[in-house]
Amino acid sequence: MGFAGELGLDEVKKSISDKGSPFWIGKVVSIDAQKEQTSGVKAWGIRYKVRLMGDYSARDDVEDKDVIYATCALGVTDGSGGAGKLKTSKISQGDTVTGIFLSADEQGPIIQNVLPRSAVEVRGDGKFDAKSGFTDQTKEGLLGKQEFNEQDNVATPGLKDCKGSQKGRGTGRATPVKGLQKMGIDPNLKSQVNALKKPLSSVTDALSSSSNDSSSSQKISDLVSNMKGQGNAAAYTEIESVKGTLTNRDRFLIKDKMRIEELATTFLDDNVGPGKDFKTTLEATESSQYQAFLDQVEVIDEELNN
Repeated sequence: MGFAGELGLDEVKKSISDKGSPFWIGKVVSIDAQKEQTSGVKAWGIRYKVRLMGDYSARDDVEDKDVIYATCALGVTDGSGGAGKLKTSKISQGDTVTGIFLSADEQGPIIQNVLPRSAVEVRGDGKFDAKSGFTDQTKEGLLGKQEFNEQDNVATPGLKDCKGSQKGRGTGRATPVKGLQKMGIDPNLKSQVNALKKPLSSVTDALSSSSNDSSSSQKISDLVSNMKGQGNAAAYTEIESVKGTLTNRDRFLIKDKMRIEELATTFLDDNVGPGKDFKTTLEATESSQYQAFLDQVEVIDEELNN
């Protein structure tokens, strides 16, 4: 005895849409016709209004909002929602779905499967015709308006046009002259490696760069720059341990260099660091006041190293 006989059905199934079969096939109607359910306002479970083939006709007067609801049966790996384990349904309006009735009198339709769409489907205005799955709430993404799922698979996403972009005209965006100038780059120069200046990691880096990046650690100017925060007497003693006895002139220059470095440090601390944006930091390091500190240090360094 077949399945239909076990359910007490006399008719032998001829097709999935025939009466007397526990199975059915149908089209999911528009989302607008089932907003209360799909929006979650008055939702119960995961259900969709489905126009069942055989129960409804392409020429009947039944509106989409009046067709029957069918409940989705999910896979065992999709989760019921218990313990927070769940996956959302991916059924769209216009999808063709198949399922089964829970009772012999064709009540309690359950959606078991959704049939994949074809790239060559022909859409129409008929009640069972193919329709787009996109709505006012569901917009196309990187895949554009591709709406098929078959062995050919979807095309690779392409770049989407951005506001103000130009394509295929042989022209591009203008050079951001002001932005490059603020970064210390001459916009008239050709592209080159290492055009961006290495950011200053400390005040000592800024001050030492003013002395032509001297690499000799034995120069008095370098030794002074490394004694930030020390008193004058301590600085004299440490430098003399390396360079020998200092003259009064050397002591005066060292004291003056340490004073100017401290002023420069205070100036940068007030304008650079956490909470300060890039523009403020750049303006501080390029300001005439800060450059004056560097110029004074450079003059003193030349005197100390001669």
